Amino acid sequence: MPGNGLRRRRRGHRRRSAGDAPRREGRHRAQTAKSARRSALTPRSPSPSWLGAIAEWSDWAAEVCARLFLRSDAPLRDEGDTLLGRELRRGSLAIVRTLAEHRVRSHAQLRQSLPAGNGLGRYLKTLVQDLRLVEKELPVFASDRSGDPRYLVADPFLRAWLAALQPACQRARTTPVPVVTARLLPQLRTLEGLAFERMVRETTEEASRTGGGDFPVTDLVRGYWNRPRGGDGSIEIDLVAWNEDGQRVRFGSCKRSEAQHDRTSRRHFRRHVERFLSTRAGNRFRTWAREFALFAPVFSPHRRSELEEGGWICRDLADFRRMLGDNEPLGPNGDWKVSEKIGGEGR
Repeated sequence: MPGNGLRRRRRGHRRRSAGDAPRREGRHRAQTAKSARRSALTPRSPSPSWLGAIAEWSDWAAEVCARLFLRSDAPLRDEGDTLLGRELRRGSLAIVRTLAEHRVRSHAQLRQSLPAGNGLGRYLKTLVQDLRLVEKELPVFASDRSGDPRYLVADPFLRAWLAALQPACQRARTTPVPVVTARLLPQLRTLEGLAFERMVRETTEEASRTGGGDFPVTDLVRGYWNRPRGGDGSIEIDLVAWNEDGQRVRFGSCKRSEAQHDRTSRRHFRRHVERFLSTRAGNRFRTWAREFALFAPVFSPHRRSELEEGGWICRDLADFRRMLGDNEPLGPNGDWKVSEKIGGEGR
């Protein structure tokens, strides 16, 4: 009996050969990439010591992108292509690439961007319902059939990879990394604006649910958009929140920095709200009390005071933290605060 067991073990044993080296190296790279991705995307993970010495957002973002993606030894340099090649077919990948490049697209815009016979409806259904890589958004009060849906890449890493990081990684093979990052950073700022807009809507709902918000909502918070075929009179509002009991409605505009809430931007914002109130969806709010809110990662005290004197409501990440309370456990670095790095230059 002992001999039989020994033979079974020997039969299952395979000698290592020279061909095993690439496989072992590939497994090692995959484990390194997985660890790097986890440490980069986990909010509570300790920050590397070199991050504390970086003063500006652009320097911080450039250093992170170079270390994780752009250098020849970067652990995530090929991670995005590996995941996409493993999970998606060519038709689905074409849709995801188009959405990442244009941020959001309607069904008609996708048809124009993709070749005929692409099977758009079938691929969209798989991406939205099965894989959940694409999110289908509807304007406020729109039903799934009667609305004007738009589509966007749901995963922030995948969106950033396809829209900015993958082309940058390809350029970094023949171009110095500092030159590549100088072109990459403006693209990342644009992507952060879309992520910030979604975060504001979700945080508004959560603050209302926990009772700590300054605006209790009675329905899901959405945006509104309407682009007529003629091109004139288009409407786009980042946030529409309302309270049925108090007959109050709040309209919100989200920007990457407080400096972008300039006089021209605020004037366009009010014009879009007036157009919305003249639509069938917005007519119900005509007699309600209206609030106009501006959102940015950081508002300086002087700029906040200046805008609030003009009747605007200003909310930033520090405000949302106070609304949500301090119920979350402290991370390894203690309490958290809004970093000056995320505010960007030119505030």
